[in-house]
Amino acid sequence: MGSSTWSIAVPNPKKKVYPASGGRALLRFFDGRELPVAAATGRALAAARRKGFEPLDDRELQAKLRVIDEERAWAWLLAALNRRDFSRSEAGERLLRKGFLPESAERAVARAVELRFIDDARYLETFTSQKIAQGWGRQRILRELEERGVDIPPESAWVETHFDPENEEERAQGLLARRSLPAKNAYEKWVRFLVTKGFDFQTAKWAARAELRRRTDDEEGE
Repeated sequence: MGSSTWSIAVPNPKKKVYPASGGRALLRFFDGRELPVAAATGRALAAARRKGFEPLDDRELQAKLRVIDEERAWAWLLAALNRRDFSRSEAGERLLRKGFLPESAERAVARAVELRFIDDARYLETFTSQKIAQGWGRQRILRELEERGVDIPPESAWVETHFDPENEEERAQGLLARRSLPAKNAYEKWVRFLVTKGFDFQTAKWAARAELRRRTDDEEGE
């Protein structure tokens, strides 16, 4: 059974008052249907109502919702991109988690890509360089990129540029050189440490053996 009007319940974090949809706003249509929407969209819709917006039916309400939601999705994405970079897939997922409509999320991301605010090729290079500097190995970086929806083109020189096998071995040994020598089971602990950092098993074993040899040689040379 339909209702005679519509309503919008908006979260109030200061008073810890939330509609049934949790952290999202909750829009109730004339016909009684309820739709969770992004909090920013709900606040903008409530503000429009205070300024005199009163739709005649659900069709007019839905049209207003689409316009506001698209505006708010774009504003949210711009603010998020000012804080850090996102991949295309990651940006879309964030928008959906905030409660924006799928069409609004898709349009916002497409617009950001067109303006090159989002660029997966740039993201790939930046992310890889940052994580290499933090001591991550190739396998961990690959896993993270996959989770973020970043594809590596088959013809890309990404692997050769960033993960030459000799450089991977040197980086892995360099991480161990900055660590203290475990009192027991040093080889096993170092291999396990490097694998958790994202280096493959063969590289981890090579680096652990090489660093143990280096320390032994240093002690014998004293």
